[in-house]
Amino acid sequence: MSLFMNFTKRMFLPTLMLNKNKMFFHNNTKLLSSIMYTNDHETIHINEDIIKIGLSGYAIQEMGEIVFIEPEFEEGDYVSKGDTLCTIESVKSTEDITAICDGTIINYNNELLSDYSQIKELTENKSWFVKLKLNENIQTTNFMNYEEYHKHIK
Repeated sequence: MSLFMNFTKRMFLPTLMLNKNKMFFHNNTKLLSSIMYTNDHETIHINEDIIKIGLSGYAIQEMGEIVFIEPEFEEGDYVSKGDTLCTIESVKSTEDITAICDGTIINYNNELLSDYSQIKELTENKSWFVKLKLNENIQTTNFMNYEEYHKHIK
């Protein structure tokens, strides 16, 4: 896999981190393969019965400056597939992070909730918004791997 970044099409590798106008690439194929994507540009990280849901670097870049993130539930609340977990407002748009399955909210990413500006400095592996405990098995065939997602956003 090439670590080439196409600036004209705004496509970013999942492990791209921007920090003080410098770019750092973390060449870790295990990390790349652990991230899945939805058609709505959400990132999915599954570790046994724990799932983290975030937004792809592409979606974050397209949204522009994030001005507000509003959690829709409390920690410990039960959520159903399709529920809006949090709403993200930016200068360009408003996006909802939705539950991809039934589960219980473990926590929201308080670091992101307290400092929205850092989201563009984080890798997709760390820029999650909500963590759920799964109450059911989920079909990962409904999600895209990195290569499929890269083709999807072209």
